[in-house]
Amino acid sequence: MRAGMIACSEAAYDLMILVRERWQQKHPEDELEYKVKCRALSSISMAETVTELTGSWFPDKDAILFFCASGIAVRSIAPFLRHKAKDPAILVIDETGRFCISLLSGHLGGANTLAEEISGLMADKGMIPVITTATDREGCFSVDEFARRNGLVLTDFQCAKEISAAILQGEKIFFECSYPVEGEVPEELILEKSRGKENGLEREEKRILISDRVYTAAGAAKKGCCLQLLPKNIVVGIGCRKGTDKEMIRQAVTAHLHSICLSEEAIAGVASIDLKQEEEGILAFCREKQIPFMTYSAKQLQIQMGSFTASDFVEKVTGVDNVCERSVVASGAALLSGKRAENGVTTAVGEYQRSIVF
Repeated sequence: MRAGMIACSEAAYDLMILVRERWQQKHPEDELEYKVKCRALSSISMAETVTELTGSWFPDKDAILFFCASGIAVRSIAPFLRHKAKDPAILVIDETGRFCISLLSGHLGGANTLAEEISGLMADKGMIPVITTATDREGCFSVDEFARRNGLVLTDFQCAKEISAAILQGEKIFFECSYPVEGEVPEELILEKSRGKENGLEREEKRILISDRVYTAAGAAKKGCCLQLLPKNIVVGIGCRKGTDKEMIRQAVTAHLHSICLSEEAIAGVASIDLKQEEEGILAFCREKQIPFMTYSAKQLQIQMGSFTASDFVEKVTGVDNVCERSVVASGAALLSGKRAENGVTTAVGEYQRSIVF
């Protein structure tokens, strides 16, 4: 996690340093940047305003912690708010260390969970989390939090609101999942296998669907609100000529995924041979999608087990008879759709095995 911390008084600064120390002890891998804006601490106080600092942090931080009055935090974040799916977790901690307030992005951004964790780290100081989201206060299933914990993409925020509102009203939600389910299914949800008239559910009822497949006509025919949650579990293997631009890469990937009814939002990463690790077209595509680009040596690709589409030309150039399919398997995914060529770009598609956890 990349987090920013800002304090606005001497007491707040001391508290911030203590929180940071304890946080770093528990999560040494996290990047915790901290600043202070306080006249009494002129030797270390930053020159920029709190709002300016907040603006520079907003695009890159997973969380921002304000050790100050909530009003300062609200005014500082206001110009930079975009969408609940993009905004970082915002927390406010008063300078006495009594309250840790989850102010923004409680579910998708993880502010609620972070507030509880920090309060736990500071329990000996009497800190308590302040969480105001309705589903949490009522002890109900939260589809936003469930999606965040399982790394699922919310495809329809309006539908998510309707489902949350329905749950708060005591309605049961139909639940359909293409993956193994672990843990106890919340009482607010009814699995597809148990659906029936005895449960009071008909096709027009609200439902949650977990699948990486495009929501097709068969599903669209269902009435009512259907919220699809997309797991990011698809790997695309790519081979291409040197200098292939991003648009050519995108077109090839899109065409392949659409041909097998997979959503582009389900892409977890791209894989190829290490000869392509500086290929700007692939790199630009990955930056745009915010996904990792994994590369492997010819030797690593050659030892992969399976049936692959061999090419003498590719082997002569790269040292291995197939790049796209072997790269998928090297990434740990199961090959789902083999080599497809389009405008000089070859693609293969794989899928990571996964489960859904309650």
